[in-house]
Amino acid sequence: MELIIGAAAVLGLMFLLGVEIGTIAAVVQIVLNAFTFLTLLFFLFCVFVLLRSKKYGAEFAGLEARQKEKSDENKSDQTENKQGIKFAQYIVDGNKLSNWFPAEAIMTGRIYSQGQCTVRISKLGSKQLVFDRHSVVIVVAGTVLMGLCNAGFLVYWLLMLKA
Repeated sequence: MELIIGAAAVLGLMFLLGVEIGTIAAVVQIVLNAFTFLTLLFFLFCVFVLLRSKKYGAEFAGLEARQKEKSDENKSDQTENKQGIKFAQYIVDGNKLSNWFPAEAIMTGRIYSQGQCTVRISKLGSKQLVFDRHSVVIVVAGTVLMGLCNAGFLVYWLLMLKA
């Protein structure tokens, strides 16, 4: 939220200082291009990790909330009163592992079914990254959509350079 407020303040100052609207629009487009490119890199990394993963039989163990810890002014750690972000938990070979992507807040009954399922696990250093079928769909769809967005931005910028 602070990032959005800061960006609005910078854009407002640019407008008050007399910067042309076209220049402000170009800056906004460049920032959006950078964010979509970084998102595409993230999804390509996920595809790479998925290609190196192996299938395992697992049992869904429920959703568990992870709470962020923050320190107050006295430097003593305390947990926030908020619920936290929920992650799907799976039991694989007797170990309880957490999905790498956060759980969806809607349609959890349909997405995360009780009982046996298949997950993909990839080892990255000392960590085990777990992908359930929902995460695989997110990675594939995100890679395709971000690829299309970046291709669209590239075509747009090439057309703008010609004009």
